[in-house]
Amino acid sequence: MLIWGFLAAVAAESGLTQQQADGVLRALTLSQALDKVVESQGPSPSKNAESLLLSGSQSLFAAHQKLVAAQSEAEAALEMPENTGTGATDAVSAASLLQRAQGDFEAGHGFLDRASKLRQKQVDEFVSAHPLANEPRDPQAWETARGMEKEDKKLLALVASAVEDAKSRHSGVKAAAPLANAPVQSFLQDDESSLVAFVNGNTVFP
Repeated sequence: MLIWGFLAAVAAESGLTQQQADGVLRALTLSQALDKVVESQGPSPSKNAESLLLSGSQSLFAAHQKLVAAQSEAEAALEMPENTGTGATDAVSAASLLQRAQGDFEAGHGFLDRASKLRQKQVDEFVSAHPLANEPRDPQAWETARGMEKEDKKLLALVASAVEDAKSRHSGVKAAAPLANAPVQSFLQDDESSLVAFVNGNTVFP
């Protein structure tokens, strides 16, 4: 499954410890097992649809990382006394991360929208040819991607509000420009339960 390769690569590239990487793989194994337990009729998603889903999941994952980092910067700015240089710098950094996250979210949404349209066309053709059959059910990976998109959308609104508050708090001083491509720490937690929740589309982000 393409989503397996994507998430395994994320584990390797995000600087996770061996224990964390093992947790990701165990969570992926659980996700695949769920797909086998829930039997469905009809065709599996096409390779083109799966490829688009993979790209969308990757963009949404990147958006989450940047949003959590932006939220942390905004909260740090809000904890500082008003109109301080450090607070203003944190606020600008948060705004920059938010802007980058919005770009990732929009890209991810676009990929998922195209994947969903291809999949729906495939399902419609199957139902038309087999009117007595049940409508095909999507694999767990598709539900995971949709869950990621919903969480991203909620977090975008929360972080945008926090960033505006942080900028307002330190509007009286000039901040240093943020690094163009500052590293973003992974939002994945160390405990295995959070990794399982992420794979199954039930992750709750701060």
